[in-house]
Amino acid sequence: MKRAEILKRFRRELEERFEFLQQAMDGELDELQQDLGEEDVDASCDEVTSQLAERMAGEMGEIEDALARFREGTYGQCEDCGRTIPIARLQAKPTATTCVACQERRDRLWRRPSSRSGRQRMNW
Repeated sequence: MKRAEILKRFRRELEERFEFLQQAMDGELDELQQDLGEEDVDASCDEVTSQLAERMAGEMGEIEDALARFREGTYGQCEDCGRTIPIARLQAKPTATTCVACQERRDRLWRRPSSRSGRQRMNW
């Protein structure tokens, strides 16, 4: 299968996943809270629901960014080095913005302690 065909399939899958997450955010979380009953919902249930919503919103943001890259014609290109991101990487993480080498470099920078404080350095 040609790269262009594979990328079209990824786009469809991302659109479907986004739609699923959007429907879940719109209905499932409300339904979950209703199923638990207003009186039975305690702080821990609220926290779980909040964390779930946060994770879903984060994934939706990544998908929106990937779909924007499709529209711009840059999906599948590493945003650091400009090289083509291999299909295997995109299969593993369809929202990937970097090739493996650049992601490994980012990960090393993320874990490198700051020379002054000994704390983890945050390179965003």
